[in-house]
This record gives sequence, C-alpha cells and structure tokens, in this order.
Amino acid sequence: MLVLSIVLFLCLSPLAQPLVAPSAHRPSTAPSAPRPSTALLSTLSSEKPKIQFLICDTGGGHRASALSLRSALSLSHPAITCDIVDIYSYTTAWPFNSLPHMYAVFTKYSFLWDTFYKSGETPAARSFNKALTSTFCYDPFRLCLTRTSHSSAPETRGERLERDGRRADVVVSVHPLTQELPLKVLEDVDRSEGCGGRETPFVTVVTDLGSASATWFSPEADIT
Repeated sequence: MLVLSIVLFLCLSPLAQPLVAPSAHRPSTAPSAPRPSTALLSTLSSEKPKIQFLICDTGGGHRASALSLRSALSLSHPAITCDIVDIYSYTTAWPFNSLPHMYAVFTKYSFLWDTFYKSGETPAARSFNKALTSTFCYDPFRLCLTRTSHSSAPETRGERLERDGRRADVVVSVHPLTQELPLKVLEDVDRSEGCGGRETPFVTVVTDLGSASATWFSPEADIT
C-alpha cells in the first residue's frame, strides 16, 4: 500500500501547482521564442496531414482543448486527420491507466491536494516519476505513437479506429504528463527509421491558464 501511495503521489504531483504565471516555471535553458521547425511547416502544407493529440482525462479541459484545436485546424486544412487519444487510460496498465479516476478522488480532499501543491515539482519526485514512466509506460507509449490508425469519433471516449497505413506526421501534447517520454519515444522511432534524431514535429499546447507545471515546458519540443 505504501508503494502504491508513493507511485500515485509521484504520478499525480505535477498536476497540482501553485497559482503563478506560467512564465515563472519555464526552464531557464528553454528558448524564449521557439520557432516552428521546417518539418512542421511542410507537414501542415502537405496534402493530407495527420496529427495525433496526446491527452489524459484528468479534468475535462485537456480533451476539450484538443477538440477545439481539431475543429480550428479542420477549417484551414479540411483534409486533416486528427487522432485524439488518452494515452494513459488507453495504453498503459494499472495504476497508470487509473490516473483520471484517482485525480478526481484526490481533488476532493484538500489535505492531499495541499501535499501535491507543495511537493509537486521537487527534483526527487520528478526524477522518480521519470524512472517509473520510462520503465512501465515506454512500450505502451511507443505502440500508441506508432499506430497506423486514428480515431474516427474522437469526441467520444469509446474510440472507433480507422486504419490509413501511416503514423502521425505531427504529435501535439495537451497535457503536462505527455512531454518527456513521448519525445524520447519519437526520437527512438525516428532513429529506427534511419533518421539522425527526432524528425517528427512535436508541439505542446499549455492548457493550464492559472498555473503551469514545469513538466509542460520541454526544450526538446519544437513549439510550446
């Protein structure tokens, strides 16, 4: 039980942050005004771009943001294909696939939320969380990021998948816990396909307006 509590705490702690401006949490090493990569621009101008949105249903805002982005992109790129996936719920094993439910429970108890609030970004917690997800979530994440199907009805939680024979051209993160490991997976996938490094464009859309965990901001992302 103690081990489980530690695992849940470290997984959820980045979600509880003090109410400060997002800029206060940006790593000092990150560029102040990142520019879009050439690959991203060429992808969006291609005939049928395919974009995968990574979310986790810890609250409703992440999915709602992804759906809004899909609607906006569809106006300017009618042929675009979007794949919205709760990568923890649909790909990982317990307890990671229970994050949305556990998040809802913890938010009901102020003493738990206060603990996350104060300890969410400690170096020890972040390092241990990285080790946990790299060990237990790498393979499921890789299967998701390389899948050659997409959600035909992403507005629903029950996915219907249609295959088109290729993985996403661009990956967009709309959650603070879907930066570091997906970036590592994409780098490995691209290298396995003969690239010198990660070439799949990666974009982060920060949806926490009142507060922003440092886990939102990766210097490896092409755009944040």
